[in-house]
Amino acid sequence: MTRQCTAVVILVTLVSVLLASCAGKPTLTGDEAELLWGLEETYIKAHVEADHQTILSLWDRQFLGWPSRLPKPSGKDGGAEYLAEFFPASLQLTPRIERQGIRFAGNVAVLFYRLHWGSGEETGPITTATTRLTHTWIKRDSEWFILGGMDWSDPSVENHKN
Repeated sequence: MTRQCTAVVILVTLVSVLLASCAGKPTLTGDEAELLWGLEETYIKAHVEADHQTILSLWDRQFLGWPSRLPKPSGKDGGAEYLAEFFPASLQLTPRIERQGIRFAGNVAVLFYRLHWGSGEETGPITTATTRLTHTWIKRDSEWFILGGMDWSDPSVENHKN
């Protein structure tokens, strides 16, 4: 098993344990939750604007993610190349986050959401797509960073062009 696959297995196990330990406990609400949702908004806006520096600054030094565009997980060290390839310029898209859940376990938080994308011109086709995202955030000192995440097309929502 490669080093990255081992890291993914560990990350998935960690998230599973964290979620299991949170079962039946109330989700923290208030300032910390709103702060994280605001950071998610900043993160998505940075993708739309191709602001690679902001995106990379939100990734933890031990970040491991598995974007649907990649065949395997990648760490922060491959982030600049990934962003240059898949987000080289600003996108003509309008994103909307649909919050699905958040759980805290100490200095770790797991967020689930649907990201709805819309694009189109007045005279051209309108395209819509929905992606499910999971981000695991870790708080280091007083700052939150994305430790891991993944996305995939949402099979429960029809993605189409009109």
